[in-house]
Formats: sequence, structure tokens, C-alpha cells
Amino acid sequence: MTPNGNPTNQDDKTKLFQRQEKTVTSDSGRPMVSVILPCLNEEEAIAQTIAEAWQGIEAGGYDGEVVVVDNGSTDRSVALAIESGARVVCEEERGYGAALRRGIREAHGSIGVMADADLTYDLPNLGQVVSKVEEGADLALACRLDGMNRDSMPFLHRLLGTPVLSWMLRRITKGEVVVRDSQSGYRAFNLERIRDLRLQGSGMEFASEMLFQASLNKYKIDEIKLPYRARVGESKLNTFQDGLRHLKL
Repeated sequence: MTPNGNPTNQDDKTKLFQRQEKTVTSDSGRPMVSVILPCLNEEEAIAQTIAEAWQGIEAGGYDGEVVVVDNGSTDRSVALAIESGARVVCEEERGYGAALRRGIREAHGSIGVMADADLTYDLPNLGQVVSKVEEGADLALACRLDGMNRDSMPFLHRLLGTPVLSWMLRRITKGEVVVRDSQSGYRAFNLERIRDLRLQGSGMEFASEMLFQASLNKYKIDEIKLPYRARVGESKLNTFQDGLRHLKL
């Protein structure tokens, strides 16, 4: 450990992971909802994000867990996540998609909720997204578009990137994907059904791949409007590189 409590290597992280995490389980011994948070140096927001995830789990009356997938953090993210009651797993392959794929594999619940660890998403109301899956959707997205502004999302992403990618998905799936916000990172899904898709994306294109593969397999996809806030901490997005990865997919 460094003097400020940061894990210096994988052995340090392993020792931290061995601390008991908070999990609320049902009589069957497994949680119903697994909140999955990919994390790379999010010490400014990770503790509050986890607290909001627990708030949403409890408000919805769910048995649940919070799974943080550390993707190579060098700050105090791991220690703070464990102190906040999350189960932390480590994914060495870098990338948003790689971290989420690991979280989906590791989740113990029947319904997964993926979100970012930067306080952008309305996790205290995660029950609104989860309820769509409970009602029969295989995949439900929280649409951010009505809550976007210059503070919460850059101009190119807000008025060009997300609308264009959403339009392209609607076209190539012949209308099977009808969501307005295809790039939303706040989603609930039937974990078993999503695992069956065998997703491969390692970067931001993972968001499009999930929708594209779900449409090919005739999954029921739903969408709900929820607020979107300005992120806390440094953004990991690369506008042009991430856009090219989506286009290649």
C-alpha cells in the first residue's frame, strides 16, 4: 500500500478483495438484482455511487448486491468500493466492454443493472428500469436525451454521436431496435439472456453490440426516461476513437 491507502500491486488488491462485502440475499441464497459498475480511477464518485445503488436496491425492496469491476485503478477506488459494501473483482483487459463482460459473468443475481461509477445515473430509482425486466423485457435502457445539457454531455456526443449511432442501429436492424438513446450506459437486463449473447466488445462499442445482438435474437427491448447528471471525475471517453469502434462493429 502507498501512504494514502492506494493498492500498489495485484497482491495488495487481492488482500482488499478478501474483506467481506455487503450482500442482501433471498431465502434461495442469491440476490435478485446485481448492480454492475465498471471502474477506472473513480475515487471522487465511487463511494456515493455505491451508496445510491444500495438506496435503489432497498427502495425497490430487492435482494441485491453491488459488483464493482476494477479495470486497473491506481487511486483509492478499490478501497473505497469495499468500504462501501461492494464486491470488487479485477479485470486486467482494459476497456469499458471488457469490464462489463467480467461483471456480467461474476454477477450472482437474476437481473443485472449496469451503470457508470461517476454519479451520472439515477441509481436511487433503479427500480423503474428493473421493473421493465420484471414485466417481461429482456433488456431495458434508461433514456438520457431529455435530461442532457452542455454540462452533462459534450456537444458532439449529444447532438451528433448518440443520435447518429441510434439511427444507424435502427436502420441495420430494420426497426428491431427502436430506442432513442442507444448509447445509454444505464441498463437492466435478464442476466441469463444477456450471457447467452456471448458478447465480445471490449470498448465503448459494447453498448451497440448488446443492442444489435439482442435484436438478432428477437429479444424484447424497452426504454424509460430517467434523469442524467454531469459526471464527477475525469471522463474516459475518446470521441473519435470510440466512434470508430462503433462504426467497425
